Amino acid sequence: MLQKLFLALVLMSVMPGAVLAQEQPLQEFFRATVVEVRGAESVDEDFLVEGVLPVRQRILVAELELGRDSRLVEVLYDETFISDESQIPSPGDRIVVSKNPNFASEPFIYVDRYRLPQLIGLGLFFALFVMLVAQFRGLTALAGLLASVGVIFGYMAPQLIGGAHPVLVSVFGAVAIVVLSMGIAHGISKKTIVAAASV
Repeated sequence: MLQKLFLALVLMSVMPGAVLAQEQPLQEFFRATVVEVRGAESVDEDFLVEGVLPVRQRILVAELELGRDSRLVEVLYDETFISDESQIPSPGDRIVVSKNPNFASEPFIYVDRYRLPQLIGLGLFFALFVMLVAQFRGLTALAGLLASVGVIFGYMAPQLIGGAHPVLVSVFGAVAIVVLSMGIAHGISKKTIVAAASV
C-alpha cells in the first residue's frame, strides 16, 4: 500500500510534462576541437576596462563533431571580458559551440571548454568519499541524488529548453525530486510519505 502511494506521488509530479511540452528551440549545441585561432578585432577605447585585454573577438576554426562525421567551421569567440591570454582556446582544445540558424553570418558561437571528463572524475571522487564516510546511508543518499539529477536533466531541462512554463516545470520537478530523493535515501515509510506529501 505504501509503495503504491509513493508511486502515485511520483507520477502526479511528472505527468504534467506532456501538457507543458512545446516545440523545440532552434539553437543546438555541439562538441568541437579547435584547429586554428585567427586574429582579433579591437574594441573602441570607451569600452575598455582596466585589467581586461583590449580585444573583442576572434575566429576559431574548429572541427565540429557530428557523430561519425566531422567538418570544419568558423566559431565566433567573444573575449571582451577575459583577463588573461590563457583563457583563449588554443589548437587541440575541446570546446562546446552553439548553433543558432537565426544568425546567418556567424551561426556558430563559442560557449565554453568541454569539461565533462573532469566533472566525471570529480563526481566519482565525491561518491567514493561519501560512501567511505557514511557507508550504506551514504550509498542510499547518492542514489537519491542521482534520481534528483535524473529528474533535472530528464524532465526539467528538456521542458524549460522546449519553452514550457518555467514556474510549473519548477514546481512539478521539485515535488518529484523531494518524493524520489526522500523515498530512496530514507526508504518508503509513513514518515517519508507524509513528509513528501506535505511539500
